[in-house]
Amino acid sequence: MEDPPEAAAGLADRLLAAAGEILDGQGLDAVTLRAVAHRAGTTTMAVYSRLGGKDGLMDALARQGYRLLAREQERALAEPDPTVRLLRMCRAWRTLARDHPGHFRVMAMRAATTGEEAMAAFLRLVAAAGEVAGMRRAERLARALHALCQGVLMLELSGGLPGGRDGGQVLEDGLRWLIAGAFSDAAEPEASPA
Repeated sequence: MEDPPEAAAGLADRLLAAAGEILDGQGLDAVTLRAVAHRAGTTTMAVYSRLGGKDGLMDALARQGYRLLAREQERALAEPDPTVRLLRMCRAWRTLARDHPGHFRVMAMRAATTGEEAMAAFLRLVAAAGEVAGMRRAERLARALHALCQGVLMLELSGGLPGGRDGGQVLEDGLRWLIAGAFSDAAEPEASPA
């Protein structure tokens, strides 16, 4: 007999919560189906039936990370100054990476399969960039800001920033430089030939 829908949803939530705890506490390598099932007080078969196995679990963790990011970015929306709002939205990525490094890594790894959530995060950034740089340049600026955030934060998390530089300062310098460049005519490269 199949579980009622609310019990199935409750088990999926418990599995995801258990996986998130393991991810945040012990890192990505510790997130095994056996460990998640054990922490949730169920069997590994439940991970397959409720989340679709390891791939489904990783996608669910990435989506959970995007929800955490959305919450951080929502706080930035209250800022009346569009440039400061854009900076705060970008800083939300760093807050997520520092508070939930495992989720940040999973989000980077699973972006192709969690497209809807990734696109929503990107569109929030485009909208904020459009208020600063104008909609004509918004998508380009948002892509550059997103790439900068991902790159600096992955380096920071892996200890790869050269010379012991502070990731927050590297990110802040890059963000301000990109935003200032968005107002320059030199920031508008010629279209590449088809």
